[in-house]
Amino acid sequence: MVTTIVVLAIGLIMGTFAWGALRGAPWVPTRRRDVDRAVAFAQPHSGARVVDLGCGDGTVLAAFAARGCRVRGWELALFPWALAQWRLRASRSARITWGDFWRASLTDADIVYAFLMPKVLPRVAEKLQRELRSGALVLTYVWPMPGGTPDAVDTAVDAPPIYRYRIP
Repeated sequence: MVTTIVVLAIGLIMGTFAWGALRGAPWVPTRRRDVDRAVAFAQPHSGARVVDLGCGDGTVLAAFAARGCRVRGWELALFPWALAQWRLRASRSARITWGDFWRASLTDADIVYAFLMPKVLPRVAEKLQRELRSGALVLTYVWPMPGGTPDAVDTAVDAPPIYRYRIP
């Protein structure tokens, strides 16, 4: 009986990793030094509403929360979601949802961070154009947003690029 429960629990956890990979990206955390680069590149003001699409373990959101931002993230993989809940437990302005960002409204976001697979970025771009208000900032890590022209690109030695877009 115990073995069956353990096998089912492991299957559930692994299944959520697979589901997350299919819906947006596998869990591959943003490198710590690049988290600091992204926050500095975004130049958020205190109280800015920051969204992370596929927030993983919440590292990026925690860095923005430390700068006084209100943060919101979605994660499908159960284990990273639990880590994000733990990491942001002391932040009253943080909300981490175990679920799919595709069904979420992003209309109140000031900054959106996305480290997703290139195959989903065209659909993400459509969602962001449809839902974000003029002036909102979008950061993509590693891959550019198809069909968009970044207003700036942060390149560092031995590090992936971070692309910054502003919604017109």
